[in-house]
Amino acid sequence: MNIEVLKSSIEKGVEINSFLIFVYKDIPFIANQYVTEIAKQQNKTISYIDSLKPFTTNSNSLFGEEELNTDCVTVFNCDEFTDTSIKLLSKNNLFVITKKVNKNSLEIFKDCVVEIPKLENWQIKDYVYSLAEGVDTYELDWLCETCGYNIYRLDSELSKLTIFQPNERKYVFKALKDEGAFSDVSAHTVFNITNSVTNKDIQTLHSALREIKSFDAEPLGVVTLLYNGFKKLIQVWLARNPTPENTGLKQNVIYAINKSPRVYTKQQLLKCFLVVSDIDKKLKTGFIEIPWLIDYLVCKVLTC
Repeated sequence: MNIEVLKSSIEKGVEINSFLIFVYKDIPFIANQYVTEIAKQQNKTISYIDSLKPFTTNSNSLFGEEELNTDCVTVFNCDEFTDTSIKLLSKNNLFVITKKVNKNSLEIFKDCVVEIPKLENWQIKDYVYSLAEGVDTYELDWLCETCGYNIYRLDSELSKLTIFQPNERKYVFKALKDEGAFSDVSAHTVFNITNSVTNKDIQTLHSALREIKSFDAEPLGVVTLLYNGFKKLIQVWLARNPTPENTGLKQNVIYAINKSPRVYTKQQLLKCFLVVSDIDKKLKTGFIEIPWLIDYLVCKVLTC
């Protein structure tokens, strides 16, 4: 399906109730935005799964074949889509977000593929302008530059303005800027680090860590950020129904984590957490030298 056709269908309120494969060039942000809009259109929540196997193979279980939950929109994230089961075509509300589609899969599902073009800076600006209607564009251009056109970071920061009316946002933005709310946008937050790590994007991770260093953050703080970040991902992603009560996290934090792309399996996520925990232990017992901490940490995590 052509992305423009899909966009037009959503804007016209045409119900998207089918199986689609979103193939992105650089980051999955836009693909996730489309899935979010489809879920809103159907007034359904989004459920993430780690494997399509239960839905693509026959089950000999006494309980029969597993079925998709029709009360929600189901999303499967992967680096490469390799399934060839034609049964997927009969599954409504199932969306795959991936970087690549295997040749055999592409031949079978070519009509279900939606190609997402590489995100350009002008598109990021347009998105920022739409989020912060009422704020002067030169101020938003400044924020784009400050955030290095990191759309996850911009989306996170500008979400603060959505609770205000457009005619109020200009003054709220100015107050936030004057009070330094944007001066350390990612220096001491978990999400900017976990976004780059969970995307497995070395360039983004390098920029995030370089930014932390530019704010004179201690290398030990990076370990703490990643430790807390993976812990929160586990609390939300591995919980059947994460709530503020059973996770200790605020609802907006749970929402943000659920929106972030899932490029790790459950096993890889747990391994990353164990790696960071082990590094923390080695630090305390003197087995790692502080000057090499960040390089060691990045290499260990990205090879999980």
